[in-house]
Amino acid sequence: MSPWLSDVSLRFPVNDRFDSREISLVESLKTLSEKEIHLIVRSRESHNDYIKRRLPEHVHLQEIDGLHAKAVVSDSFVYLGSANITHGGLILNRELCEVIENEYDSAAEYVNRRLDLTL
Repeated sequence: MSPWLSDVSLRFPVNDRFDSREISLVESLKTLSEKEIHLIVRSRESHNDYIKRRLPEHVHLQEIDGLHAKAVVSDSFVYLGSANITHGGLILNRELCEVIENEYDSAAEYVNRRLDLTL
């Protein structure tokens, strides 16, 4: 989740899932077609239009009024902090973020309890 979302370049450790260590967010989402993926962005933000048009069909996009939270949530871990999921937020800006264990063992439960949102 992030108020603003861009097709950022992601870096992964060497693995057998991707052809390259560096891949765009949209391309990485395409390879995860067996996973349930939810993206949450701020509603009525024109910045998000570019990526919204490129998302694979299996990715669910939710637009929320007044969203300011920034996090990547999985069943096991949560990466949270001040960074938007944009080039500036992840590469250029000085941001404060950390990875914590997801105490609920469920991404949906974390989002529900912490932000009162239902995926």
